[in-house]
Amino acid sequence: MSAIAVIGGTGLERLPAEYTLQPEVVETRFGRAAITRAQKGDAEFIFLSRHGDQHGIPPHRINYQANIAALVEMGVQRVFATNAVGSLRLDVPPGSYVLLDDFIDFTHARPLTMIEGGESVVHTDFSSPNPTVLPSAWPCVKQPSS
Repeated sequence: MSAIAVIGGTGLERLPAEYTLQPEVVETRFGRAAITRAQKGDAEFIFLSRHGDQHGIPPHRINYQANIAALVEMGVQRVFATNAVGSLRLDVPPGSYVLLDDFIDFTHARPLTMIEGGESVVHTDFSSPNPTVLPSAWPCVKQPSS
């Protein structure tokens, strides 16, 4: 069981051949989620291809609830996710890697939460969406200067 997951999006639909891959389907209360156990040497993690390994699921059809529920059921505690988006800044050209320190959730036309009612009330703290563990978990990340 791996405590780390990588959710790949456009541009990272599948992992390179040097990884040992074990695909699985996880049944959750929200539906099925396809995950892959990935291993290379001693490194092990769960990989989830957001759009499917053939990049055939459009964003509005992704079962986000099943994906996240599957990761929780697999014991995942940290998730790194990739996104392919544009930039409005000239100093962030195409091909750049950027780590977010904040975000705005524009979710609409699909379930907004994992808790739909009839269950306990849960509040999630998003005041600091990226935990302080990130620099130690990903040592190549360059920290912004204050």
